[in-house]
Amino acid sequence: MKKKNGFTLVELLVTIVLLGVVTTVIIFNVTNISKNSKKTEYERFVASIKSSASVYADMNPEAFQDLYVNKAFIYVTVGNLIDSGLVDEKIKNPYTNEKVKRDELVKASLDTTTAALTFEYPIDKAKDTKTEVFMVAINDYVVWGEPYDCMQGLGSYRLALSDEEGNLITDTNTLKNDYHLACSMPNDFEKTSDNRYKTSESGNYDVTYTWLTKSGVKKSFTRTLRVNSKVTPAFKTYYDGVETNYDFDDLNNGKMWATPEYVASENRWKYLTYKPYIEGADEESTSYNIKVQSKDPLGQEIYVAGSANNLISDFSTVYDAYDGNVLYTLKTIVRGHYDKNYSYDAEGKYNMRQKLVLPKQYISGYSTNWTTDKTYTIADKIGTNNTAVYSKFGIAKFEYRLANEGTEMNDSIINDARYTFNKTANSNTTKNIDVRYPSDECKGNLQYTYVYIRPINNNGFKGDWVKVDGYLTNQVDMLVLTNMKTGGTNGTTCTDCNSCCKAEGGEACYYCNRNFYVNLRGHNFVILERDNQGNLFSALNAVTTKCVNGSVTRLEKWGLQTCDGYFTGTYNQTTATEEYIEAEAANLISDIPSSYFESYTVEGHTVKIGTFTADQFKKYSNAIFENANTNLWTITKYSEVKQSFVSDPYAHGNSTTYSNSYYYIQKGSNITQSYYGGCNQVKPAVKFGKIYTCGGNGTANNPYTII
Repeated sequence: MKKKNGFTLVELLVTIVLLGVVTTVIIFNVTNISKNSKKTEYERFVASIKSSASVYADMNPEAFQDLYVNKAFIYVTVGNLIDSGLVDEKIKNPYTNEKVKRDELVKASLDTTTAALTFEYPIDKAKDTKTEVFMVAINDYVVWGEPYDCMQGLGSYRLALSDEEGNLITDTNTLKNDYHLACSMPNDFEKTSDNRYKTSESGNYDVTYTWLTKSGVKKSFTRTLRVNSKVTPAFKTYYDGVETNYDFDDLNNGKMWATPEYVASENRWKYLTYKPYIEGADEESTSYNIKVQSKDPLGQEIYVAGSANNLISDFSTVYDAYDGNVLYTLKTIVRGHYDKNYSYDAEGKYNMRQKLVLPKQYISGYSTNWTTDKTYTIADKIGTNNTAVYSKFGIAKFEYRLANEGTEMNDSIINDARYTFNKTANSNTTKNIDVRYPSDECKGNLQYTYVYIRPINNNGFKGDWVKVDGYLTNQVDMLVLTNMKTGGTNGTTCTDCNSCCKAEGGEACYYCNRNFYVNLRGHNFVILERDNQGNLFSALNAVTTKCVNGSVTRLEKWGLQTCDGYFTGTYNQTTATEEYIEAEAANLISDIPSSYFESYTVEGHTVKIGTFTADQFKKYSNAIFENANTNLWTITKYSEVKQSFVSDPYAHGNSTTYSNSYYYIQKGSNITQSYYGGCNQVKPAVKFGKIYTCGGNGTANNPYTII
């Protein structure tokens, strides 16, 4: 293949053409960009002049007052704006790059729809000059169904002719007789008996005006008449002052609720408010009343604004919304825009939903200590502003329930008068909540971590549940953890009566004061100790009435034959034994089923009902002390050692020892030997398993009653 050197002539020509096309496109685009930039700059320039003229009008309203009296338009100059400091004297036209002349005009007139000032710039006065009279008119409106006279406003800035210099012709006779000014209504309107026109169809209509100029030319002008729609009264809603559109649907199946919020840092509430909104009606010619339908008592009407026979026209007041599902009725009377004798009624119904909230900050008295009951206080007002719970209806009472973690509290919970209590008027409300109430439901183990409380307003509406600590139980060993003053560790003697009882970690709890009692089948027991399994070592708060004989004073002979001889001895015979002492203790409380008691070991043997060792009497002396005249058997033995002799031993010594075992007694606060004849009482000791109370407060005078 032959190697190619350079470009051919054809290729060079094509390249030149393509470069030319690209250059043309680039130049065209750059030119367009430049033009667009100039256009944008010019539009900003014009807007700044108009804006400055508007500010000038605000500063000099008297200069424009004639527009509302006898002028169709007024001119101001750029020089006026410069002298007022509103426009830079060096301002230039972006297109011509020339300084704007001081005598350039800005034309002011009234907007045909709103009657507000409007400005035109730039103005060529030569071209802007009218050669004949022209019409000046502001578009008009009437309320639904209101009769209308198309000559309404004739002779004012709202409807007049103007001469070539912008001077309004306001004399009605001149307008009608000299210029033959006339008007015609659309065909949709029907004529009334007083030669006015009306329609029941809302919308914009063209009203045609005709007149004759002095030269005999017939002119016409079209003016817009708006017939407002028949109003549907409604409300604008606000939350904490900010307009909010809530989707309040059907009263029973609504989609949305407003939730009041207590702002603790500001000691105030955020909540739902509203005010009437009647689109298409003149507020100054419209009056209304607002009522809500209450349920308690059923059907009662509450007028929020106005009354049945007294409607008001206050559209500035914002009203606080009620709590609950509430139907609001807004009744209005809409009067004519011009004809104040004309009116029609309109009514709107609107549902609003606002929750009733009781913040936790208003509740006190809760704790994490296990008790049968706690007294809760619900504050009437809190904070430096003395702020009450937000409720437009007012709170009538409260309802409560006990629950544990995972329990769902909702509106489906059945109302039960036993769990409601009335609010104290204008004061704090206190309520003692007892886990054992109602008494007919106090069965078995009752233990709840939380108390749920909710307010109920005077309309019967129930608020949201608020959860606070409950820690309520009828399980006695849990109550011991809270109420007993205890001390001691791992079996040591109780010495610290102000320390707290520990429920775990191998700690044992010893009772130091005589102030925690239970009653079972008419028998009072004082609680001594709670072990870490929850068992309660206790003493009957009584002793056996029957005296238990300890020993008789009679000599008994003891003998032992050995290879050394026959050894003999004497001792006092003891009739009291462990079995006998414990049997008497059991007999005293024999009417209590053994299922209440746990077995425990004392002095090497197992019992369910026993009495105390000598060490235990010392350990629990503050709780089980009896007076000095009462002698109590202990279950602790002591031994008496004696010797026996033979005169001629065979291969060993001539003596040996023997011992006799007896029991100590508790005498007042002392432990005493008792081998001689005597009769002592027995104090039963038991270890309760899980026991539950349905009454009492644990004191000696009102012990916890055990079920």
